[in-house]
Amino acid sequence: MRGATRHISLALLLIVLLSIFIPTTGTSLETFVLTGQIMDIDGKPVTGAELFVYDSAIIRRPADFISARTGQDGRYSLILPRQKFWAVARVRSGDKFGPLLPGDRHSGEAMLLEPDDNVKLQQDFTVVNILEAVRQKQKVRTDHQNVSGKILDQHGKPVSNAYVFAQTDRTVQGVPEYISAWSDESGIYSLYLPSGRYFLGASAIFPPVPGTAAKLELLLESVKKAFVQDIIIDQKQLPLPPY
Repeated sequence: MRGATRHISLALLLIVLLSIFIPTTGTSLETFVLTGQIMDIDGKPVTGAELFVYDSAIIRRPADFISARTGQDGRYSLILPRQKFWAVARVRSGDKFGPLLPGDRHSGEAMLLEPDDNVKLQQDFTVVNILEAVRQKQKVRTDHQNVSGKILDQHGKPVSNAYVFAQTDRTVQGVPEYISAWSDESGIYSLYLPSGRYFLGASAIFPPVPGTAAKLELLLESVKKAFVQDIIIDQKQLPLPPY
């Protein structure tokens, strides 16, 4: 009887030791797989895109995790700790780090990711550059009025590689309703708007920082005429120095 009890105790001890020292295969309960596809505005897969993942909503800093560049199928995959994350997809024309440049594509405001009890979380992203956004958001018609001028900094100097946005709500959330093209070295912009009441702002970050209030209010009546309006860019809408 004592021998049988001893064998049972040794077997239980062996099970405990195996559960401690032998690693589990696959994804553990402490991690999950984030996977999906990065597409353009026409729904086609994007090659060379990366997913930047952050452990907080503050994304103007180096990412905590970065996926490998997507292939022709536009698909990505990351193994992440099981916690809340914020993610943006980007396609850079130049260096991986630093502020976005004209021609770069971006998925917009960071998307909140909250894994559930499943091992895998599927999330697709759509990336656009500002010229594509202009094409999608703004369709110039004969009844649209032209608003133009210069984008200036706090010292009255022209700001290049920035744009003017207009929307019917004062607070910015996501991609604005109307967007100009990038300004040149002289800071000149041009924007076409239908009649109505708008709030205007300027930014060198695409899309604008969420929650920012557009301070300039403009009322365009049905009489068609050109408006000249210089806009001072908020310091928060300027990119941080490259990191």
